[in-house]
Amino acid sequence: MRIITIVIALLVLGGCTSPSGSKSSVSNVSGAILVGRWEGVAPDGSTVGYLFREDGSVVWQIDGHSIRARYEAHVVGGLTEIDIFDFEGPQFEGVRFLGIAEIAGNKMKFFGVPTKNGKTQSGAPAIRPKEFGPDAIIFHRV
Repeated sequence: MRIITIVIALLVLGGCTSPSGSKSSVSNVSGAILVGRWEGVAPDGSTVGYLFREDGSVVWQIDGHSIRARYEAHVVGGLTEIDIFDFEGPQFEGVRFLGIAEIAGNKMKFFGVPTKNGKTQSGAPAIRPKEFGPDAIIFHRV
């Protein structure tokens, strides 16, 4: 239960962009590189996983707890930009995770920021990170 509370706090209090409302599949071929199950360990020791599906749905797993959502991916300037949105549950309304990834084979470096209704926690406009922060997670396709 602790991890769900942490996730909700990070996503909801972390500020957040309104969902696009898009229910389409992966927006372009760059999303195909994500398809599959990825696992990694967060800096706090939590086990984190993503199951990206071809239909644009994703299951985000944190220490065995799952949250369903949608995603879109685009390659921009050598990085894959990943938006995760339309999280299930009313507590996630307006939440959008803006991420960047560097993918090489079965290894992915992933970093992002939660936003809510186009704002960060501080109230500033939400902006996708342009570089990896110290909390970036290395994932491996399993």
